[in-house]
Amino acid sequence: QFWEALITDEIFQKIVEHTNQQIEHVCAIMMAKGLLIQSYHEHTNIVEIKAVIGLFYYAGARKDSNVDVHDMWNKKHGLTVYRCTMSRNRFSFLCMCIRFDDKKTRNKNDRFAPIRDIWNIFIENCRNCYNIGKKTTVDEQLLSFRGRCVFRMYIKAKPDKYGLKVITLNDASTFYLYHAIPYLG
Repeated sequence: QFWEALITDEIFQKIVEHTNQQIEHVCAIMMAKGLLIQSYHEHTNIVEIKAVIGLFYYAGARKDSNVDVHDMWNKKHGLTVYRCTMSRNRFSFLCMCIRFDDKKTRNKNDRFAPIRDIWNIFIENCRNCYNIGKKTTVDEQLLSFRGRCVFRMYIKAKPDKYGLKVITLNDASTFYLYHAIPYLG
């Protein structure tokens, strides 16, 4: 339940809204090219986006994040949980289309714009769920990430050398994240 207090349906609704905009855009391009729209190209909903994120968690816990999607859904060697949740084509399509903001209204000068609205809601939820103590600490954290991002950093001294640097304000006794600001370079 605590997870749901931080990652609320408001966040999921924004993801669904912007992902559906991208799905419409992709389908319009496909139709213009004369390609067939399949059943896995339909709009998504909160339940399905939660399922995708659940599969991300599951793959991460199993250290399957670098495993090819075809192998994860393979009937012989893959795990049933992936196939029971959704089809491989649907999962791949949603991963391609998932969006966190409206590209048309995005601030072009803000490097963090694609995720800023969701981030701000999450941080506000963190602040609303906890009364921070008198002793706090400011620290930096490198969130492991090797994807494409203009502000991805390389820090030699960290265990995961590549990632996104975040400056955090935490409660010193519980280490609870109270506020965080991404370092954008």
